[in-house]
Amino acid sequence: MAFPATSTRALTSVLNQQTTASFNSAIRSSVDQALYKQALLLYLQLKRSGLRPDNLTFPFVLKASSKLPDPKLSQMIHTHVAKSRFYYDPFVATAMINLYVKCRELTNAEKIFDEMPERDVTAWNSLILGFSEMGFLNKVLVLLRWMRLEKIRPDSLTVISLVQGLDCDKEVGFLRSCHCLGMRIGVSGDVSVCNTWISAYAKCGDLGSAKLMFGEIPDGLRSIVSWNSVISGCTYLGKIDEVGDLLRGMSRDGVRPDLSTVLSLLSLFGQSESIIEGITPNRIQLQTKPNKLASVSNQKKKMNSSL
Repeated sequence: MAFPATSTRALTSVLNQQTTASFNSAIRSSVDQALYKQALLLYLQLKRSGLRPDNLTFPFVLKASSKLPDPKLSQMIHTHVAKSRFYYDPFVATAMINLYVKCRELTNAEKIFDEMPERDVTAWNSLILGFSEMGFLNKVLVLLRWMRLEKIRPDSLTVISLVQGLDCDKEVGFLRSCHCLGMRIGVSGDVSVCNTWISAYAKCGDLGSAKLMFGEIPDGLRSIVSWNSVISGCTYLGKIDEVGDLLRGMSRDGVRPDLSTVLSLLSLFGQSESIIEGITPNRIQLQTKPNKLASVSNQKKKMNSSL
């Protein structure tokens, strides 16, 4: 993997103590700022300096690696962890599972999961998410049953993870079962869970349930993500008039469209001369950060070329 030409001297000045703790602090800070390549560069500096990574180093290094999925890099860091005494540390092991899930290497993720002496709900959620995103619903059900046998209580992230790969009407039954599970364990009022259900119901073609879920979110708790979830569902199903109603409602609630809103609307270009009365794509774009408009422009070009 090619690392950026970051100023090593500048980084070294921050790490003038040259201890594992100081490297850990800098690596964590880099990850928190989404400077993932810099975090990995710092990790390599730590290794070259003769210092030993510890159980606080690896979770953030693995997180940085998961944001830059690269099988060779993943294997290198896995080897480093295996040679350390932290291979069975629950936080390190869960971070490795997340890394392999991001790389879509579920066999390796499951192997690490199976080798963990103790597995908390976070480890279970990570593996369930991996199989769910890949569409292996039978495996997801097996894991959920196994989780219950080990008396691990599902949480809101479990429910969110379960439905990530759903996208067809044949899977509505499974989605409703997950919905019931969420209600039983008391997470149906979690806005993140509701947003996930809205998107999943829409992708499965059940717009009625998606809109019902949206309507059940109290007005003060509806975020831009909530609006985007239901708008995306309507555009996915080509419900142009309903998209217009939602955008007007969004405006009345004082919620500003963002990049995700614009990208959802792009799929409707060519289907209607005026998507929403009084609201044009250009006006919405003006409320989007300038450095993100290139993405919108590229998407629009693709849409126009297909018309």
